[in-house]
Amino acid sequence: MLPESDDGKWGGASASLRFGNYAMERLVNDILIRGGRRERLEVKLMGGGKVLDNCVDVGTRNADFAEAYARAEGLAVLATDLRGDHARRVHFMPVRGRLWLKRLHRTEMPVVGQAETAYYKRIEKADPGGSVELF
Repeated sequence: MLPESDDGKWGGASASLRFGNYAMERLVNDILIRGGRRERLEVKLMGGGKVLDNCVDVGTRNADFAEAYARAEGLAVLATDLRGDHARRVHFMPVRGRLWLKRLHRTEMPVVGQAETAYYKRIEKADPGGSVELF
């Protein structure tokens, strides 16, 4: 995911949920529509590592965006593990709000890099659809 887009377009096609600024608005709105209350929302920010040596540091941009978004929206940030040069494996249990995080060793990162490259190729072609309501 990239942190933001001015127009929600990726390669000429709408791909709004691929950008943090659109995806976060959609996520928060969907929670509120289903009865969630803004004052009860809690945030845990994980990731943003520079896991691919030969690519632009999108991880840092994503981490910066996530912190700024939470601050601007007044969301309570309970935990963070951001940036650095390692990938993370995160398991989140939404009902209890529990999170387990494992930092992956550099020896594991080629596998992560291959998976990320394959994922990028898949999402380049797919249109996620959906809509966004900004508030």
